[in-house]
Amino acid sequence: MDINLNINAQIFDNPQFAEKPTWAKTLYFFLWCKSDFAGFVDLNWKVAKVHANLPEELTEEEMKNGMEGLVAYIPESPSVGYMKDFIHTARAQKGIIKTSNVHLKIYKDMIARKQRFKVSNPVQIIRENNPGLSISPLTDAQVKEPLNEDPEKESKKQCPALLYRQLGIPNKGYISYYDEQQGLTQSVSVNDDNKSSSYTEQDDGVEDIFEGQPKEEYNNPEYPDMKEDQKTPPMSSLTQQKHEEWLSRGHYVTKDNTYARYDGQDISVSFIEIENNNKPSGESLNDDEEIDVSNLAQF
Repeated sequence: MDINLNINAQIFDNPQFAEKPTWAKTLYFFLWCKSDFAGFVDLNWKVAKVHANLPEELTEEEMKNGMEGLVAYIPESPSVGYMKDFIHTARAQKGIIKTSNVHLKIYKDMIARKQRFKVSNPVQIIRENNPGLSISPLTDAQVKEPLNEDPEKESKKQCPALLYRQLGIPNKGYISYYDEQQGLTQSVSVNDDNKSSSYTEQDDGVEDIFEGQPKEEYNNPEYPDMKEDQKTPPMSSLTQQKHEEWLSRGHYVTKDNTYARYDGQDISVSFIEIENNNKPSGESLNDDEEIDVSNLAQF
């Protein structure tokens, strides 16, 4: 199994990680480095205690509990865990698993977990624990590529269409788990060089012909511009983890889908672009004054 040495620096922004004892933080990085390309990791607590130089008195149950919130446990395969946000952080920072050679190892490791470790649905585990991650559609050429019908030889032919079939991934791929839960539409096309040129196809069904009852607008007396839904990010490109971090710092989501924080005056940031590291770039909506986004972490 390959050892991954791409350290997750973003974990230091995670409030759950910040509250962990020192030994748990050390254990987390040990498991991160031992995970495969897809983010799955073998949970051998005795070995981890020795190699991570953890306190001898720690029990396996304490170690397992110490990783709660950072590692997803798989009931059907207790010896396997999943490092949350692994692919989104270490392998696909742009938020999409493609079918290029550099990402094929992700699919292969998912198949290995399914076949050897009895993880029945590795794709679902990855999607739920990388909620902002999407899986690229196959190109027309990849869909038409012939597959070897000989089961013994088929496993050696690692073309994207075969990997998708073995994992139960539809040819159209998957939008992010977050977008799926929000009921958003599916991105349906990429060009042949596997660089995304996808568009969103809206539902062309018949619109409702009956007028519904008007919904009473949500209004917070203390913050009139506050949006009713504060649980989900205001845009799909922002991860749930980063959104929760903004909320923990005293921000709230406005009805204009921006973040604001009351500190004597409202400071509101209009998100124009979310960079790979999820640091926002934007502009102040307070008297049109620009704000230095590098200082937003202090809010």
